[in-house]
Amino acid sequence: MNPLQIFAISSLKNSPSLIEVETGVEEGIFIKKYLEVVRDEYEHVFLISFFDADKFLLTQIGELISKENIISVFGRHEDKSIEGSAPIITGYIGNFLKKVEGRTLAVVTGLCFYYTMVGEENLVGIYPRISGLDRYKADLDVLTVMNVEMFSEKVIGILRSFSYNILRLGIEERDDEFLRYAILLRSAFPEENLKKWYYKIEHDEVVFFNSKSGCGGLTQL
Repeated sequence: MNPLQIFAISSLKNSPSLIEVETGVEEGIFIKKYLEVVRDEYEHVFLISFFDADKFLLTQIGELISKENIISVFGRHEDKSIEGSAPIITGYIGNFLKKVEGRTLAVVTGLCFYYTMVGEENLVGIYPRISGLDRYKADLDVLTVMNVEMFSEKVIGILRSFSYNILRLGIEERDDEFLRYAILLRSAFPEENLKKWYYKIEHDEVVFFNSKSGCGGLTQL
């Protein structure tokens, strides 16, 4: 299995889950491929979008999440958008989702914009509430995807402490070439944790490789 499949299976066992991304990583394609793996396990999938983050994603995942299942928070282009403090926002979302029957997945995007707009203290205040939305609905799983490149190590540590599964997507330079990589920082499969896979995006597919000869080459999985 590749790291995205391992992460998806692990997230079905335990929630909440976190995908950390760096600038330049195509998060939309990863959300799409993740949903393709897990979609049949859920009766409902909702997208919780902060500051209109969904506008960047719907071109890739629109066929997997209906517009009726988008919950907008601080949306500038939505008639019905939630605003307020962290308890008000998560209370509204939790009370809404607990009325939904059947196993449900909530994908959360745009918290990096929330960090930019309202600051570090408010981000570390809302994330535990977002990741703990299952207190309203036992059969709710939560996946948060956010760019963490601007966060301090302290903030990243707090986010990770409230996440069962963590996948890190980043970019590194090797031999004057920029390579995209994925690392499972935490999952239900400890033997796979902390391994590094490299990948490329080819024809709307994520093609994974592993390094078996140092800087000398990559082997396709």
